[in-house]
Formats: sequence, structure tokens, C-alpha cells
Amino acid sequence: MMLKLMLLPSSHSLGVWSSRAHHHIAFHGLFQIPRSVVSNGQVCQDLDNTEDIFDSTLNLESDQLQVGFDEGFKDGIEAGKIEGREVGLKVGFQVGEELGFYKGCMDIWKVAISRCPGLFSARVQKRILLLEEQLKNYPLSNSNDEKLQDMLEMIRARFRSVLAMLSVHIEYEGYPGSHMEERSEF
Repeated sequence: MMLKLMLLPSSHSLGVWSSRAHHHIAFHGLFQIPRSVVSNGQVCQDLDNTEDIFDSTLNLESDQLQVGFDEGFKDGIEAGKIEGREVGLKVGFQVGEELGFYKGCMDIWKVAISRCPGLFSARVQKRILLLEEQLKNYPLSNSNDEKLQDMLEMIRARFRSVLAMLSVHIEYEGYPGSHMEERSEF
């Protein structure tokens, strides 16, 4: 059965013409659009193809929102990689600098022990050797180990305990709790 939508010029109403029943029904209000639109007996356009035109117009806002989201997501990933690399280099350098400070102090203490074995008590010498062992076990390569921060805190604590046993006040300037202005911008 073929249905055609016709504009009736005399009454300015819409009508549906059925080829099967050969009759005309006029109505006003909401209706379901048939496959072809006819005006004065002429087929205006095939409505199967017009869905794409109307869909793109109706979905313009959501389509543009999705395009913007996709572009922003892609740019965010790229910016995140760049920023992550910069932060990683900065933090990695700061950690390396701090570990180097601790190792330098430990090396000086070991030289003092080798030149004058009775200078430090056996307990202090043992703590210095434990600090050396902790520094050797700290990975200097790029590692995703979650225990790295805990290991660094243990090294800091061991260093403070050696300082307390020696009754010495040495402070790493780059450590966030130091008197010097904090270097980290985070």
C-alpha cells in the first residue's frame, strides 16, 4: 500500500492519499510522515533520505560536543605526558640529590672510621653500615615500585638517628622540612 502526503490548497490542511482504497482523508494535528511527500500531485522528495539531513541538524550540539571532547581528550593526553615527564625529571633529580647528600655524609663517616676506628662507638658504626646498605638497595633506575617512598623515609630516619647519636646537626637543604625555602612547586 502506498501512502502519499498531500497539501490541500483549498483548506490548507494535510491529507493522506491511499492508492489501495483510492480515497482521501483530511486531518489536522500530529501525523506519521509517509514515505513520499506530494504537493499538487508532484513528488517533492523521498523522506527516507531526509532523516540524515534532519538528524545532523538536530544532533548538531551533541555532535560538536563529542568532537570537542575527543579533541580535548587527545590534547589532554599529550599535555599529561609532557607534564608528567617534566615532573618526573624534577622529582627524580631532587630524590637523587637527596640520596647523594646522604651518601656523601656516609662516605665521610666511613673514611673517619677507617682512619680512626675508635672515633665512633660500635653502635654508631653499625648504624652507618645499615645506612650504607639502605642506600645501596635503593633503586636508581626508573621503577614503579610503590615502596620507594617508604624506603626513602627509612633512609631519612636512619640518617637522623645517626646524626642524633653523633650529636651533630646537619640538614639537607633540599628536604621539604628544611629552613631554606622549599624548592618544590608542588
